[in-house]
Amino acid sequence: MGFEDVFISGGVAQMPHVLEYDNNGHGVYASSNNVIFFQKKIEGFYTSNYVHNIHDDDLTCLKLVDNDKKILLSGDKGGVVKINLLEKEFDSICLKEIECFDDTKGFPITFVYGYRNNNDLYILFSSHKGITYCYTLKLDSNKWTIINKQEIIYGRMITLCGSMTYFNEIILALSLSNSKIAILTKDEKSGNFIDKLTLEGHLDWIRDLSFNKFEDQLLLASASQDTFVRIWSFKSIDKNEMDTEKGENNLKIKEVVFESHNNSWNVVVETILSGHEGWIYSAKWHPSKLALLTCSIDKSVMIWEPLDDRGVWLEEHRMGEIGGQAVGYYGAIFGDDGNEVIANSYYGGLYCWRMNEEQDWDSVVMPSGHSAPVTDVDWDPRGNYIMTCSHDQTTRIFSVYNNIVIGELSRPQMHGHSRTCIKILSSDRFVSGGEEKIFRVFKAPSTFANSLANILQKNPTELFDDYSNITDYGAFVPSLGLSNKASHMSDEGMDVDDNDFNSKNPVSNVNDAMSSEMAIFASYPKDLTSLPTEDCLMQNTLWPEKVKLYGHGYEVFAIDSSPDSKLIATSCKASHSNFAAVYIWDTETWKRKAELICHQLTVVGIKFSRSGNYLLTCSRDRTWSIFKKEDNDGAKWRLLARPESNSPNNHTRIIWYCDWAPNDEYFVTVGRDKKFIVWKFDNEVVTLVKSYLHSEPITSVAVCPFDSSIIVIGLESGKVEVWKFDGNNLECMISKRLHGKTIKRLRFCTSNKTAFNMHSTKPILASVGDDHLLRITRISF
Repeated sequence: MGFEDVFISGGVAQMPHVLEYDNNGHGVYASSNNVIFFQKKIEGFYTSNYVHNIHDDDLTCLKLVDNDKKILLSGDKGGVVKINLLEKEFDSICLKEIECFDDTKGFPITFVYGYRNNNDLYILFSSHKGITYCYTLKLDSNKWTIINKQEIIYGRMITLCGSMTYFNEIILALSLSNSKIAILTKDEKSGNFIDKLTLEGHLDWIRDLSFNKFEDQLLLASASQDTFVRIWSFKSIDKNEMDTEKGENNLKIKEVVFESHNNSWNVVVETILSGHEGWIYSAKWHPSKLALLTCSIDKSVMIWEPLDDRGVWLEEHRMGEIGGQAVGYYGAIFGDDGNEVIANSYYGGLYCWRMNEEQDWDSVVMPSGHSAPVTDVDWDPRGNYIMTCSHDQTTRIFSVYNNIVIGELSRPQMHGHSRTCIKILSSDRFVSGGEEKIFRVFKAPSTFANSLANILQKNPTELFDDYSNITDYGAFVPSLGLSNKASHMSDEGMDVDDNDFNSKNPVSNVNDAMSSEMAIFASYPKDLTSLPTEDCLMQNTLWPEKVKLYGHGYEVFAIDSSPDSKLIATSCKASHSNFAAVYIWDTETWKRKAELICHQLTVVGIKFSRSGNYLLTCSRDRTWSIFKKEDNDGAKWRLLARPESNSPNNHTRIIWYCDWAPNDEYFVTVGRDKKFIVWKFDNEVVTLVKSYLHSEPITSVAVCPFDSSIIVIGLESGKVEVWKFDGNNLECMISKRLHGKTIKRLRFCTSNKTAFNMHSTKPILASVGDDHLLRITRISF
């Protein structure tokens, strides 16, 4: 009995130092207050397989300890740092907390770093507070114990990043907010680190530091916002050699000499790498050869290698995207023993390139997900795909490839407003609402229909009600617009329905005018045979917009459709009854059929009954209502029921959501007042059956479409609970925290033949939340 993970999706945190890779084929990244692990499920496809909620606040940095990739460090914006041990348990990765530090509580963590030297573990972290903390832990009898704590302070300077290594002794480098690098060595007597040297040269903040041992020298790479990477060379010298060098006046590269407890060091700038045009956020060394990986907000990822012994470094490989929706990168790491490069982008996407036998780089499909709270989710009526929308201004579609891998197939809408609600009307149509006064209706292009058929290995006529009526080839966004325009395929090429293009073949115009701003945003949709990469999703999988629904006075908020999809009901934000009306729309003519007035404030939940004859609404005014359809075309509705005023059974705070049982025999309401109420609906009479007071606010509810006795609720803490209702009593069967933050929506798949079920007959539940996650689980009773 419990939840079995089918799919996990979440975008990467939009900041540097949140992506890591271990030595066993696993990658890990921060997503809101979760950490998500990913690995290859089949060749050429990475997929997310484990998620762990380890913080209450959003993560700001993540680090696997150097020399021990089984230890994970994490810091959050609340100032908490945690050390977790990665443990393999059956086929999953579990996290065991070793230590938690709250020295900087209330101040966002700027970096975390860990280095293991034999049985000593050094943990460093800093925050906006301006103090860098260094903890030393000792391993004794398989237990880590803190043996030393040091506070490193540089006046009002903030430490941005750090790196440590052992090269005859422990050496520590810290980058400060004055664009300088502090070099420290460990004093063996006190166990503290002592300042020895300050390296100057960069003109802006240094965002990454990385040590590398090579032959008889130690190299330190520093990546800066001044668009340059400096490689510093450290050489150990004896005292006589140091005295000789002090006496020489020969013309040579500027050197800095310093003494530590046991050694004397010569530090020189080995080289300065110039090639990036924007801030550089990351510099990482290759695991087995002398090569440096850098990435920048200028949309490029580069690998640098020395040309010869003269200290000349050249750009050997360049990756990234040019033009269009391409964005810069916050981080890049080597994976698979240096044969792959994995990067995270400005918009929270993951990119991966793998070197082939011809020494070229091939793109690898990576996990993807939303980079902001996910607000709604809906299933394709046939269960062939699932759709989500988010405050990251995107709508996304996920499906199953080769009956093995689940991933993102399409991004039908990338809009300038946060998305708040969606509803799939049929396999080729959906309606989307956001922080604007209109709803937008989209229709699938043929490229999506064919791509879905290809990855599901089915005929498209099996997947769509009227495949022959899917005539648009693809879609694109005009350079000065927000509405997706349709494009068509002709013998001459791709035609588009837009006045921005004068020719019937805009592709030719694009190629002839690549210097124009419009050209770089050209879309090139095509029939896919496998899941696409992030760069394809960003631009080439849009759906054309067909209709705009006007009428609401404020930002739209909720939507639902009748079971036959002939009607939809919509609402908007409201602080007065004049704007709290629910509108009924005909999906054939897209004309407004009726206006249902009952509530005083925003209607936050709308649900048609399974028969389609009744409409249930719930509102911020703490009440619910049921309307009955009085005619066949949905033009006449009658208010059938609403709660009695001043009844002790009423909700006392906002009712967050509601849902009907499959046979319309009862409905459920849940709210911020922690109440979970089941109402009997018999012969159009509503009576309270059971009211349960939970320990925390309930934010979502869903009744199983195949078993009316199963009710699932989502809580403010991120927990999901399965309850059994026998007609009179409620019993909690399963309770588990599936999300790190508030659950926004729960949705059962209404098809028992869904591709997501992988030959199982158990109910499939999708949940989305403020923690940026889409999580699909199979429920076992």
